[in-house]
Amino acid sequence: ALGRAEHAFDDDRPFAEVRKTLHDALRLLSQHRWMFFVPFCMVTYAAFISSLYFPRTYSATTSFEVRNDPVMINLPMSAGAASFKYFRNTMVRDLTSFECMSEVVDKLGLPRDAERDAEGKLTTESARSRDSLARSYGANVNVSVTSPSELVDIVKMAYTGPDATIGRALVDQLKKTYTRRTMAWIHEFLVKQRDYFLRESQDAREELSRAEREDTRLRLENPYVNPTDPGAISSKLAQLESERRELQIRKREYETEL
Repeated sequence: ALGRAEHAFDDDRPFAEVRKTLHDALRLLSQHRWMFFVPFCMVTYAAFISSLYFPRTYSATTSFEVRNDPVMINLPMSAGAASFKYFRNTMVRDLTSFECMSEVVDKLGLPRDAERDAEGKLTTESARSRDSLARSYGANVNVSVTSPSELVDIVKMAYTGPDATIGRALVDQLKKTYTRRTMAWIHEFLVKQRDYFLRESQDAREELSRAEREDTRLRLENPYVNPTDPGAISSKLAQLESERRELQIRKREYETEL
């Protein structure tokens, strides 16, 4: 029994040392608490005051879903510049492009109180200020795309900048502007495709008309020819050729007798 007790005391010895260390540390903190509490409060207060001098940043996010259109899928000429893969590859570039951001700035009425000429257009200085503002906003917009499937993309836009009032309106207007610009581009593309197919169908109709006129002419010139059964024509020609040879043989026989 004495051996077991010594063994148990040896097993509890590390825990006893840890408890003694913690007890000594707590006792030291309780005796000299003001030596630790006052510097901690001073450091915290200094960090808070310093943070007030740093520029604040605000963020706003929005997201929307992009789906492949069945009409575009079935178009025979939409495998290149109008394919869903093309829009997927150029999504980030189109959203943060200078043209798109400039239109967003104009839609939001920025910069405010911009000078305009008699025709209502921005002056050179105002246009330069607008372009600079569009570039700065474009640099503060981050775009990420996730693809749950081959035909669906989820686009998330996040604005991070020092302006607390512009973020929400900016990302919302950016989403609307991109949607409008993309729909306008697709509409223009489809109109071009329609014009192309109309020209192709017109050429095909003219070619068909020429072929029908030629077919009618051949039928009138060859009333005994059936173009739908070329095998019968070959058989008829072979039969007539055989009859012609037989008539020639008879002709020579008759000439000999004569």
